[in-house]
Amino acid sequence: MDRRALTKAVDLTIEGNSDASGKTALDDFLEQIDPDRDKQEIANELSDRIPQWVGQSARYLQLARQIVRRIGLKDRLLAEKLRRILGQAPLNSNTERRLWTSLILMDLGFPRTVAALNEDKELKNEYIGEWLTLVAANGDYSAVEKAYVGAVMENRISVAQLCLKAEVIRQRFGEKLREFFIAILSRLPSNDRVAIADAAMKMYGFDLSSYLKAESQASVWWSSKTEDVINRAYRDAA
Repeated sequence: MDRRALTKAVDLTIEGNSDASGKTALDDFLEQIDPDRDKQEIANELSDRIPQWVGQSARYLQLARQIVRRIGLKDRLLAEKLRRILGQAPLNSNTERRLWTSLILMDLGFPRTVAALNEDKELKNEYIGEWLTLVAANGDYSAVEKAYVGAVMENRISVAQLCLKAEVIRQRFGEKLREFFIAILSRLPSNDRVAIADAAMKMYGFDLSSYLKAESQASVWWSSKTEDVINRAYRDAA
């Protein structure tokens, strides 16, 4: 494989060159290579180019991620280089470029730790959906659940977004999905609980109605007791 052809394909795609169907020079390049034969050469080229691309634009990093995903690249040396440059300029001050670099690390099979992601406040504040996906790429379910629950309690994520993110949890922690829904339900207001329970049933067949009933019964009990106290107070005052 001619490594220069990869760089040229990326540059042409950045320039906006594509055919009538929208097919880019990078698409052509990736269709012509043999991934099994050429993976190492591509990893080497990306290792040389990405440190340059981070100083140019986020679009280069988007395309680098596309390459990694399309050929199924898993390369420790490339991941180690990306980890090193995360703390350097311009990545340490450019959230968008740090996001794409973090996503590349995830796709390479070496995601940033939950601790590192928690420290990256700018990434969390500006890209909460992607941040949660990055968190879920880690193998520590309890840490992942805590991050998602925190996002819910801070109103950083909508019910609709949460339902979409549930699929990420299923793919990563299949047997923990029901536990995940229950943990989330306990932190949501009543209306949102109903929406999440309905989604859990429609998407995965989970019957979480008992958690809604428990809340409903508690509400009725409290309302009844409160009403009795109020009525007694009025009678005593009369």
